[in-house]
Amino acid sequence: MKKIRHFKGIHFSLPLRINIKKNIPNRTYSFTGKFTEKCKYDFKDPNDINETDWMKYGGVALTILDAHKNSVMLGWNYNDDVDKFQLTLYYHEDNKKPNYKSTPIWRIDANQEFSYAVTFFENGFYFNFTCKDQGIDETYKIDKNFVNNRKYLREINAWFGGTKPSPKYFFFYKSLMKMFIK
Repeated sequence: MKKIRHFKGIHFSLPLRINIKKNIPNRTYSFTGKFTEKCKYDFKDPNDINETDWMKYGGVALTILDAHKNSVMLGWNYNDDVDKFQLTLYYHEDNKKPNYKSTPIWRIDANQEFSYAVTFFENGFYFNFTCKDQGIDETYKIDKNFVNNRKYLREINAWFGGTKPSPKYFFFYKSLMKMFIK
């Protein structure tokens, strides 16, 4: 896994990675990751919408340039009430608002390794989230009419924030996107 850095006052992560793959039907695209203690953040205002907004850990887009069209990501935030990182399936369908309200929320601690994987099929995708330290291994089938006739797909880089950029410097660990036959 590589160290992914977020600097105070910016949304995007470094290093920016360009990882484009040929889109082969029924292939699985997977990632592993781990949060560090430094990822814990607080906007100091419990009424600030950014306290509960979903950051983007990264994922897969069926378009080369647009992460808001036919894309699947892992969303995350830090919940200081329970001292856990919360993660959820987060996806965009055809430039619509993101869908995450109907998906599960997993809670993990810093320094616990986890993995997630996306398998696209003709009318949607499967999403798997695993964290062995928490006893989590769950797969969800999402039936969405994603346009899955693209020749290529790409890895989506990590992104901090909805409306506010990162309040401090922090880093976590994430693998490059891997492809395998399910």
